[in-house]
This record gives sequence, structure tokens and C-alpha cells, in this order.
Amino acid sequence: MKIKNMNVYYFKEDRRNVTEMYFDVMIEALRRNDYNIIAMESCKWSTAHRIPKSAYVIVTGLHSFMKLYFCGIRNYIYWYQGIEPEEDYLRHHNRWRRFIFSWLEQLSLRKCKFRIAVSKYIFQHYEKKYGIKFDYNTVFIMPCYNSQISKENFYTKGKYQHNIFCYAGGLQVWQGFNRIVDVFAKIEKKCPDAFFKVYSKELFEAKRILEAKGVKNYSVDYISQEEMQKALSDCKFGFIIREDNIVNNVATPTKLGAYLSNGVIPVLNGTVYYFNDLSTKYKYIVNVNIDDPYRAIEPYFKSMDADKIYSEYSRLFAENYDKERYIKKVQKYFTNIGN
Repeated sequence: MKIKNMNVYYFKEDRRNVTEMYFDVMIEALRRNDYNIIAMESCKWSTAHRIPKSAYVIVTGLHSFMKLYFCGIRNYIYWYQGIEPEEDYLRHHNRWRRFIFSWLEQLSLRKCKFRIAVSKYIFQHYEKKYGIKFDYNTVFIMPCYNSQISKENFYTKGKYQHNIFCYAGGLQVWQGFNRIVDVFAKIEKKCPDAFFKVYSKELFEAKRILEAKGVKNYSVDYISQEEMQKALSDCKFGFIIREDNIVNNVATPTKLGAYLSNGVIPVLNGTVYYFNDLSTKYKYIVNVNIDDPYRAIEPYFKSMDADKIYSEYSRLFAENYDKERYIKKVQKYFTNIGN
């Protein structure tokens, strides 16, 4: 049974480009259940003290959870976007920070009534790490995505006749750009007409890496988010090559949805488990061995049928990234708030 006039707070600072659609789903589901949604600019000690103890709060990180918990808030909707202790350790290599974040993470898992994660593999990681056994009927899983399918971008002239690869994103270590360039260099040696388009703010560093690894056919540009769809509409393949570590294993990067929605065939290496699962169900997701990527991708170098790719990706979006479907499912999940 729903309790009307229940207040649910969230923080605007958590609602960024890559998380906006996820927030849209949660907030729309709450509104349809007649809960009052209250936005606050950021989670500071001063703002946390102003939130009524009986209210629910949408939490997306351990810093916010810590402040809210020590201010006496006990009702949370926690969105686990990733595994923070391990992510933080990759950045800082500080064991004490990892210990503190792990303590907070375990506390949140035991105290939160509503636990939402971007993959089932996050909960499997928590079960193994903390010895917590989840009833999967009491948690909710929704992959990260921030785009919807754009039919016209599947039908750009010459899109599936030319072997144009792309990468859109930063050059941070966890993005795997060096490894991506290694993979393309191996492909280029066996397919001299392959071309690599890189879209990144870090123009000079991207060029330096490409030249150092001997890549010949490439371009590097920085474009706005608004221009990205047009850029991707010209590309046949898009790279998502990640290091094999637990942070990547449990994640669901939005880059996959960005590629798929514009008819770009993803080239993966199986380290993101959710993407690996998809590659076994859908023909036009290519899972490569990074030591010999050409073997898996060579069959896709022929001219391809845009209708077939659009049909499969439409089905994939309907089954995995349908916004209205998730709103209804999350709405049902949130029904017991306040009980």
C-alpha cells in the first residue's frame, strides 16, 4: 500500500548528462506513485540536517550516504552506479580509503530498503565480498543508458560499406584507449582501408598515442555532445575495450547505448560482463580477442544490410533499454515506500 504525501529528496548535482535518463525513470516512477519529489542543489552537511528524518532520499554515492546517515536519515533509495571502494582504489591506491569506503558500502547495503544497481554482477560482487545473500525480488536492476534509437542514423549513405571505426570518450586509464589503439593497429595491418575516427577533448594526447603505435589511417576531433549523433551516423564500428578488472566487470557504460542507438556496431572484448551477455544474444555485437581481433571482425567487413541491423537493435532496445517499460517496473518496485 502506498502512502500519499510521502516526500522523496534528491540532489541536482547527481543528475548529469550520463545519469539523466536513469534519474528520469526513477523520478517519473515516484511521481506516478503520488510521492512528492523535492530537489536540493547538493548534499552538504547543512542541507542534510534540513531533510526530515521520515523522508526518503535518492543516494548515488558513499560521500552523500555518509553525511545523510550521520545526520540521522534512515530511509534511502540507493542507486549503485558502480563499486566505489574498488574504483577509488584504482585512482588513489590507498588501502585505508578502500577500507572506509567498504565499511560505508556494507552499511548502506544493510540499511537501505531500496537498492538499485546497473547490473546483476554488482550484487553478485557484494554477496561474495560481504557475505550478504540478496533476495533478488527485493532489489532492482537496470543497466545504464542515456539514449534512444535514431532510425535515420542507420541509413547514412555508405555507412555499412566502409570500414570506419570510432571511439568517443576520454583517455583515462580505465577507458582503455591505449588498448583500443593496439586493437585497431592490428586490424589496420590486415585491412589497409580501415579508418579510425577518435572524438575526444584530449586531441594532442590522442594523436601522440596513435602515432606512437604506428596507426596510419585516423582522424582526431573534439565535438560537442549535440554533434555526436551526426558524427556516429557515419561510423560502422565503435570500440569499447576495457581492462579485465572487477570495476569494469560489473559496470554497464552508457557508451554501448550511444553506439547502438546510432547504428554503430560495438566491438567489445568481453570484460564488461553485461555486454558479454548481450553479445551472445545479438548478432551485431562483436566480441573480439584483443590478441587477434581481426579473426572475429573480418566477417563484418563485407557490405551489410542496414535493415537487418536496425531490426536487431530495435529489438535490443525494446528488451533492454525501453524507458517506459522501466518506469512501470520501477513504479511497481517503489510501491511499498513508507510501509
